[in-house]
Amino acid sequence: MRIGQLRDQITLQNKTVTGRDAVGGDVFDWGNDVSVRANVRPLSAREYFSDEEQQNETVIEFTIRFFEGLDSTWRVLWNGKYFDIVEVLDVEGMGLEHRLTARTQQNV
Repeated sequence: MRIGQLRDQITLQNKTVTGRDAVGGDVFDWGNDVSVRANVRPLSAREYFSDEEQQNETVIEFTIRFFEGLDSTWRVLWNGKYFDIVEVLDVEGMGLEHRLTARTQQNV
């Protein structure tokens, strides 16, 4: 990957358990903001109805330099929108770059 392809700035955030609620469930917060450069490529967008509400779903592919410890429990913040990471791929298995597939859902 050439550095000139990394045109966008994104923020990676991971989920951190901060305690337990009254019934013993995990309480979490998003933290460890890490700002990285990325190549952003929209893959798909669709509208559908769920629970009688119209929903929009956007799927984006983010390509970044390899980031140790990154997995699908993290999320991406890009252009003011949060994207849940669905898949993390070590491109060519060489530890040089990651390709993230991520999606967001929004009520209309």
